[in-house]
Amino acid sequence: MAKKLGLALMSVLLVLLVAEVFVRLFIGPAALLNVVNLPASFRAEPNFPGVPFVLRPNAEAVHRFASNPDGYFDGDGTLTYRTNALGLRGDETTREKPPGVFRILGLGDSYTFGSGVRREHLFLERLEARFAEDTGMRIEVLNLGIPGFTTWQEVALLEHVGVGFDPDLVLISFVMNDVGGFLPGARVEAGPSWLSGVADVSWLAGHVKLRILGPSTMR
Repeated sequence: MAKKLGLALMSVLLVLLVAEVFVRLFIGPAALLNVVNLPASFRAEPNFPGVPFVLRPNAEAVHRFASNPDGYFDGDGTLTYRTNALGLRGDETTREKPPGVFRILGLGDSYTFGSGVRREHLFLERLEARFAEDTGMRIEVLNLGIPGFTTWQEVALLEHVGVGFDPDLVLISFVMNDVGGFLPGARVEAGPSWLSGVADVSWLAGHVKLRILGPSTMR
């Protein structure tokens, strides 16, 4: 019995080794594929309930990609995200709405934040320019998107932060993985600690972690 168990274990280890080699030769590390690497210096503890973190004001984070075939990213294959003094990805502004300005507030996850997208190409930035051009109004669009957030967390962010900007219009972007947190206050989970530890040394485990947690994993 012990011999059979030993052979089975050796077979499993051999399969995992072959899979690890295959991933390293032909696929690449999952952490570089479509994951926003937000360091602790880019996140701040919230002073209100319902969200795991907020974006730190006047901070920056680097997103590194596995390749740069179209030359869209910087020369080293990275994109740098920066926040303004209010912790938003965008131009400097004031919390108080300027007189005569129609203010739009955008809430959402990494799609709204603009993971992998230069700031000038964000849909909220383009909305601001197009809306102003078409209406002749003074338009300001604020980006409150935070990677990994669910709809419940976005509601908490709106309640405790967003309404303070006195928006005239609120846009909430929804994607299918937003239904992952059914209960108010649901948090972004980091996944099993043992899986994160293995993923640090195994590219195969990194892909498994990405598959389980989705493309907006925070680290």
